[in-house]
Amino acid sequence: MRQTQYNQRQRHEQRGFSLNEALISLTVLTSGLLTLAQFQGDLHENRRQTKAQTTAINLVLDKVEELRDLAASGEALQDGEDVPAERPGDSTRFARSWTIRAGAQPGVDEVRVVACWEGAKGKIQTTGLRTFIAP
Repeated sequence: MRQTQYNQRQRHEQRGFSLNEALISLTVLTSGLLTLAQFQGDLHENRRQTKAQTTAINLVLDKVEELRDLAASGEALQDGEDVPAERPGDSTRFARSWTIRAGAQPGVDEVRVVACWEGAKGKIQTTGLRTFIAP
């Protein structure tokens, strides 16, 4: 009888994890960490794309303002294209093009400015603006 009481007490006093429990816990933890790492990479890529889109929109708006200033000074607007200088901390290369068309009213020009850049996986991205400029 003493032997059975000793064995029962010994079983109740054993605490800790079995090898199976430890392996299952490690598997769950590893899969969670891998998912978190993938999510982090996706966030970084989305941030990079959003930054490029914002920069492209700002480049388009800068060119529209430049064309407005030229029209206000009396210069004739002409079609063109350029490659803006890279901005500090940004390795994305942009190209801009603009076209000038006579508007419906005399003295009013229709201006279209487009910015292009290489996005994720080499896909060409564009954004643009169409507006009217009168001197």
